[in-house]
Amino acid sequence: MNLRFISDTEVAARLSAAQAVEALQQALMGGLDPEADAPRGAVELASGQLLVMPSTAARQPVVKLVTVGGDPRIQGICVVFDEATLAPAALVDGIALTNLRTAAVSALAVRHLATPDAKRLLVFGRGPQAHAHVSALRAERPIERVDMVGRDHGNVDVLLAAAGPRFFKSTGMSWEDAVIASAVARPTER
Repeated sequence: MNLRFISDTEVAARLSAAQAVEALQQALMGGLDPEADAPRGAVELASGQLLVMPSTAARQPVVKLVTVGGDPRIQGICVVFDEATLAPAALVDGIALTNLRTAAVSALAVRHLATPDAKRLLVFGRGPQAHAHVSALRAERPIERVDMVGRDHGNVDVLLAAAGPRFFKSTGMSWEDAVIASAVARPTER
């Protein structure tokens, strides 16, 4: 068996956040129904969880295996099977794929649900998903300000610096401040 490995670097080089958003929109408009896909499973382990996520929605069957609880907290791999022979064809870095896909889902939701003039982003979290969401939302619209809520303000500051504060104002804030900020924000008129 000759398995190809697609690393996080290759995932990023092959598919940008903007391309992932477009691909997701095309798939959903083309009839993809995520709820109709194969059921997911979770196995409780002594040190965390093993998540099993099969999919047959695309041409090729895929299974993503993710563990939650180690260090780093989330780790995983995606096994892509050959459509005709059903033999394993490739292994893809599961976390790179998850970060890209999850952020693309959020960006697509923003495209269709946020007010057109929304330029402020509030992100809960401080890990790889937070960084992916900032990148995806910046690709979707001109974000001028990013506020982040995280338990460790030092990590929030590092993430904001890596996200490119030269392009927008960014702050780390507590969840209490985030609730107050959202309560005084202009509501949508939809």
